[in-house]
Amino acid sequence: MKENIQKNKILYIVESFAGGVYQVVKNLANNFINEYEIVIVYGKRKLTPKDFYKDFNDNVKFIEIKDFSKEINIKKDIKSIIEISNIIKQEKPDIIHLHSSKAGALGRLIKTNNIKTFYSPNGFSFLKKDVSKFKRKMYWMFEKILSIINKKCQIIACSKGEYIEALKLNKKSIEIDNCIDIKYIEKIKENKEKVVDWNNINICTIGRIDYSKNPEQFNKIAECFPNIEFKWIGDGDEKLKDKLTSSNITITGWLSEENVIKELTKEDIFILTSLWEGLPLS
Repeated sequence: MKENIQKNKILYIVESFAGGVYQVVKNLANNFINEYEIVIVYGKRKLTPKDFYKDFNDNVKFIEIKDFSKEINIKKDIKSIIEISNIIKQEKPDIIHLHSSKAGALGRLIKTNNIKTFYSPNGFSFLKKDVSKFKRKMYWMFEKILSIINKKCQIIACSKGEYIEALKLNKKSIEIDNCIDIKYIEKIKENKEKVVDWNNINICTIGRIDYSKNPEQFNKIAECFPNIEFKWIGDGDEKLKDKLTSSNITITGWLSEENVIKELTKEDIFILTSLWEGLPLS
């Protein structure tokens, strides 16, 4: 008779459950599910996939925080802290992994005793360029204070640039770059090598259409090459979609990961016009 071995439990806490952060958490959860018990505490965003649970292993447990909000909201933030604290007491995880700035902030304010705690910013909020210099300084100060309050929480940077910034906050920070499953991609694209016709090329980008991805710059590039087909694989804010006015741009809308890979096999050149990033999976 086989001995029933109790798995250690990882509790992922993520407010920004969409875009690149969503993909990172999905990959971690699905790859660790055989070794650990996985619980994901999340907040919904407009861009959170409707049937997101279908992207995860059936054994992953989900707990939604209704009051999770991207912006600072004292009332909602206090409610979220209380709810997360209760979840931690109930679930009794061995490891807590905080994802995104908001989850990182609230999670580090909670006393976790001897639970190993990690924080992945996936793009520090103080590097954002769509907020004032004053706000960026405030965000940096918050990160520094939280790093002092919870010294045991180790920052995991997703790129070299983020690691350099993380060291200014916590000398114990480490760098583990974002990654993708190459075998999965090779399986989807069926190892077909594309022959590029340089007289008829296609150019694309991938991601949510928001300020950080700089759709205005993407549009300017497309306008400079009216005879070339440009494609934005993704979707986003309607006001920012209006920035993509060039007649040679096609917006695909949100696609499944498999269809994104299939779409990429049709393209010749990939460009990224982002104003700031952690380390984009695209």
